[in-house]
Amino acid sequence: MAAKDDNLKLYEEYNKTLRTWLVGFGFGVPALFIVNEAAQNKLTASENAEFIIWLFLAGAGIQVFMALFNKIISWCAYHKHNVGDDKCGDIVKAFAWLENAFLLDVITDILSLVFFGWSITLIMGLFINA
Repeated sequence: MAAKDDNLKLYEEYNKTLRTWLVGFGFGVPALFIVNEAAQNKLTASENAEFIIWLFLAGAGIQVFMALFNKIISWCAYHKHNVGDDKCGDIVKAFAWLENAFLLDVITDILSLVFFGWSITLIMGLFINA
């Protein structure tokens, strides 16, 4: 296998791992506050409680949206390559064109990390300042 193919396989694996981790983190940490009464009380007593929750939902939501968006892009690119450019509609061509738009993934991952980092910083403040 060529180095190019090896790099793509590594990218696929890292991308899948990171996206799984981000989605799991984005829904797992809030779930912890739902099932742990002491943590829940600490969070709900905070003036930032709603903001913290929205940060987690935004971070996880961005990842779910990007997974859906990448799914649509992948299918459109497959369809375009399968039937030919002249047999595809404009919408399919537009999504297929985004097939190599790496910056979309980078931006959404960074946004999720910023939202999660911000929320964790606020949560840590609840427990450190106690």
